[in-house]
Amino acid sequence: MKGFSNWIIENKVIDFIFKEKPHSELIKRSYNILYIMAQDAETFPDEMVSWMWSCCSSEKHEDIVRATYELITELAKHLPHQRLQSLFQKVQTIDRS
Repeated sequence: MKGFSNWIIENKVIDFIFKEKPHSELIKRSYNILYIMAQDAETFPDEMVSWMWSCCSSEKHEDIVRATYELITELAKHLPHQRLQSLFQKVQTIDRS
C-alpha cells in the first residue's frame, strides 16, 4: 500500500483533484484512492485534509462543496485518529451564523 500511496503523492494526483482542477465528479470518484491511503496516517498526510477542506470554501461551486462534504463524511469513518482530529478542527471553524 505504501508504494501505491507514495506514487499518488509523488505524481500529485490528490493535488490535481483538490487544488488544481477541482471538479465534483473527480472528487466523488476519489473515494477509493483516499480510502486506501487513509489506512495509515503516514500515507495520508495532514496536507490532504487541508486540500480536501479547501474545496469546501464558499468561493467554490456548490457542486464541488457538496461532493467534498459527502466525500469527507464517508472518508471520516476510515481516517486515522490524527487526521480525524485535524478534520474536526476544520469543521469547528464553520461559521454557524
